[in-house]
Amino acid sequence: MDSVSQLIRRYENILALELDLVRTALRHSLQKGSALETAVSTLLQQFLPESIGVTEGVVVDSSGFVSKQLDLILYDRSAAQLFFKSDATKVVPAEFVFAIGEVKAVLDKAGYDRFQASQKEVKDTHRYYLRHENIGNLPYTYHGYGREWTMPPIASFIVAFEAADNAYDWAIESRLTHAENDCIDAIVSPEAFSIHRATAEFGPDLVQGKLQSLDKVTTEPLFVFLGMLAKAAAHWRILENVAIYRYFHGVSFPNSLITPLPMAVVKHPYLKGDVQ
Repeated sequence: MDSVSQLIRRYENILALELDLVRTALRHSLQKGSALETAVSTLLQQFLPESIGVTEGVVVDSSGFVSKQLDLILYDRSAAQLFFKSDATKVVPAEFVFAIGEVKAVLDKAGYDRFQASQKEVKDTHRYYLRHENIGNLPYTYHGYGREWTMPPIASFIVAFEAADNAYDWAIESRLTHAENDCIDAIVSPEAFSIHRATAEFGPDLVQGKLQSLDKVTTEPLFVFLGMLAKAAAHWRILENVAIYRYFHGVSFPNSLITPLPMAVVKHPYLKGDVQ
């Protein structure tokens, strides 16, 4: 068998070939986008553990929020209660979402700004979990991405087959005008660069923290990006029960049907400004 590095390089070559085929065979922009999304989705499904589902679709929360159609939703396949699923798309409750992504044939500033807005909406979703009262409602701790969280974070990324070199400047600019946790977490152009945050202590780090530093990697950028996703997938777990019944508006449940034990409902809006 070839080494893992050789396998990933071949995946990288396949992505490049996909782009060339799409350029040659397809003229309609929507057709191009669909073909490239399929190529990236296939790569992620090959690389990530089977417990992580990869789909296009929408993210919803129990307040009634429905996201824009997303190219990539990475979610906890083993735990997720999906409200709709087909081969093409799924409706995924925000509590189960691990990361969301956008696939671009060519990334320009307008496309970057649109995804900046849509991914922030998903990060701002209200997520509700159930916690046993007999542990005093102390928050669970989620270890990953180089620090501790009291809830599973949602990451965001762009895969762009072509992108301007000044995409790095866009990432810097967004951190000057938005809260760090509201920013796109990684941008990768498979044959050109990967933009992300990394720390000497923890290595590649997909999700941002208070640190403002960004790295632009031009050597093996796809390796760096897949390494970040692998690290995230290895650490991300749902440790609490999800309050799915909150999605069923206008329906009254006897408490005994919801859970056999006394539970407290804990609301987790996305963390802002309180992580190290």
